[in-house]
Amino acid sequence: MRKLGEARKFLSLLQTVWLFSALLLVGAILVADKPTKRAKKVKATVVHLLLDMTGSMAGRKAETIAAFNEYIKSLQASDDIKGFSFTFSQFNSAMGVKKVVEQVPMSDVPLLDNSNYRPDAITPLYDAIGRTIHDADKQAKKNDAVLIVIQTDGLENASQEYTKEAVKQLIKDRAHWQFVYLGCDLDAMGQGAALGIPEGNTMSYDNRNTGRAFKRMAGATLAYAATGSMATRSFVGQDTVDLRDHFPPSTPPAVTITDSGSSGGPSTWADA
Repeated sequence: MRKLGEARKFLSLLQTVWLFSALLLVGAILVADKPTKRAKKVKATVVHLLLDMTGSMAGRKAETIAAFNEYIKSLQASDDIKGFSFTFSQFNSAMGVKKVVEQVPMSDVPLLDNSNYRPDAITPLYDAIGRTIHDADKQAKKNDAVLIVIQTDGLENASQEYTKEAVKQLIKDRAHWQFVYLGCDLDAMGQGAALGIPEGNTMSYDNRNTGRAFKRMAGATLAYAATGSMATRSFVGQDTVDLRDHFPPSTPPAVTITDSGSSGGPSTWADA
């Protein structure tokens, strides 16, 4: 009788183990069949490229068109930028900030040619940056990343809405955004720093190295996209990136340009 009782206990234990295992299996199946809820919405990347189209860019027109087109082609060839919403704008004092395309996929970004890149007038740099930031504010959703690339060959000389201090505060308030400052034939590091942009997010280059500069920007943009559009203080490099063959004088030579947005005739500026 004692052995029979032990046998019954053993069978009861086996039944309990079997039942528990069956419940675990059913639970695993139910969990597997249940849709997985994302912990965080996959973010898109709102990109704004702001290109200087002032009079002083006329002497840099051919190089800028060629380099810009290679930059766009490089991005269009990559799968990493499928989440990019791209806005491309040009600026000068005659037209303000003109959007060539707004919030389009990279495949819809047009290349530059002589018909859509016509340098003229002078440099409302702060107005252009300020308006671009406010446009991005309206476009970016809660978990979106934002990349703003500013390219210029001139110093501010025509803004009427924004001051340097105002633009610097806008940038400071958006520390989670990625700002990049490119300066052709000027000290981009110094100019960027004056607006609160880290040195590693700035690049100086001269006209002959325009192609090198935009090629480096293409690589940096693709790396940014591949890492999930994470903001960094070394977008173009850990160290200072200066692609000028020689440092230009602190005061550039005067150039004569026509500001078609004013009632006066040609004006001479130290740098348009």
